[in-house]
Amino acid sequence: MVIIISIISIKQALGFSTSELVDKVIQHPYSKWFNWDFKDGSNFFKQFISGMLITIALVGLDQSMMQKTLTVKTLKDARKNVLTFSFFIAAAQTLFLGLGVLLYIFAEQKGIPLANPNGPVQHTDDLYPYLTMHHFGQIGAIAFFIGVIASTFASIDTCITALTTAFSYDFMDFEHQTPTAKLKIKRWVLLGVNIVMFLIVLLFWYSQGAIINTIFKIAGYTYGPILGLYLTGLFTKIKMKEPLVPIACVLAALCTYGLNEYFIIAYNFDFGFMNIFVNALLTIFFLFLIKTKSDVATQPI
Repeated sequence: MVIIISIISIKQALGFSTSELVDKVIQHPYSKWFNWDFKDGSNFFKQFISGMLITIALVGLDQSMMQKTLTVKTLKDARKNVLTFSFFIAAAQTLFLGLGVLLYIFAEQKGIPLANPNGPVQHTDDLYPYLTMHHFGQIGAIAFFIGVIASTFASIDTCITALTTAFSYDFMDFEHQTPTAKLKIKRWVLLGVNIVMFLIVLLFWYSQGAIINTIFKIAGYTYGPILGLYLTGLFTKIKMKEPLVPIACVLAALCTYGLNEYFIIAYNFDFGFMNIFVNALLTIFFLFLIKTKSDVATQPI
């Protein structure tokens, strides 16, 4: 709804018809879909493969994200739910992309300066809030704030719940505590998780450029080991020295970062979002290095 209100506000402010609006978006240079430069981090193949892997890692391996599908009665209905949800997400993302182009068209038409001496656009994440507050009227501003608050609460509550539950059970031996101790642990862990989330927000406070790029790059380093663990468990039967698994995962992420920096300097080649793929491969490699000697050749399940 917020996206639609913003698009309508831009359409009315610029005096475009619906067909003119669509043509302007399609013909704008920012509507370019494919980047075939293989050395660039935003290369089409890199983004396609990494997008698939990030979706598997962030959604397919996330209990809170998959719970709505797991609760469906039959497998057929569960598949239908996933496909239907995917179409709605694709439609929403298409509207977001179109709105992004329209924001720059609006700024160009209204003479709003966006130039940056060190790059083409300055503070891209500030553009939408700025235009909403100063150019889209009261309805646009109210809709924007409602959308931000709604989307924030929709994601942060499940995140905090999942982190609190996981930390309590995995690190605090929650199952074997007394009822009084459980209540105390839950409260302190919940407070700690909220403090950590607040500190993460502060870390991103002065981020330059598009914050979404930073988030997905970080996701490549944090979810890469999870993807590697998942693939190893799914397709092999190896047994590992469990105390060394966290070390292997951290080492894989560090090696991925080091390799990316080396390739940028030596070959002007950026992994981009493909860092999740490299990270997962390195994780699998290190997991095989720490497998127990009793393991025989791996066999697919």
